[in-house]
Amino acid sequence: MQNIRIIIGVIMFVVWCVIFFIKSRPKKTTINELEDFIKQLVNADPENRGFIVIEGSNKNAFVQYALEKYGLILTWPNVKAQEENLEKAKKFLLAMGYNKCSEEKITREIFENLKYRELVQDAEGIYANAGNNSSEIKELTRSLFKEIFPSTDLYNLKVKLVLKN
Repeated sequence: MQNIRIIIGVIMFVVWCVIFFIKSRPKKTTINELEDFIKQLVNADPENRGFIVIEGSNKNAFVQYALEKYGLILTWPNVKAQEENLEKAKKFLLAMGYNKCSEEKITREIFENLKYRELVQDAEGIYANAGNNSSEIKELTRSLFKEIFPSTDLYNLKVKLVLKN
């Protein structure tokens, strides 16, 4: 009888450990949470401004949004061996009604002051003001990944919100 109680106790402890481990694992955040992250970023205290990173299964497949003066700025980086995708992204944004800024030299001031649906490109990548509408930005992100990385599972993109402070 004593052995049965010990065995039952051990089994209950193991079950408790498994349940605790499963519940304590960090939740995988996907594209479905992007709207919530956008709202959090847009409503953040100006001192806590941060950014959102959306990453596909390929480490080179990522975009970033950062809050600036006139909305969220989409950053499509010029990653080594991804130049062709950078051009595809620019063509896609232009086809979606974005306008290219005429500035030759991109400075921080130009980047900060991009107006809604305005984009610039330099050696570092493409920067485009996507506004503040969370559902519109979510759709833009899905469409970009679908266009540029057609084999990417859009529902398994990794999304991370980073707020400063």
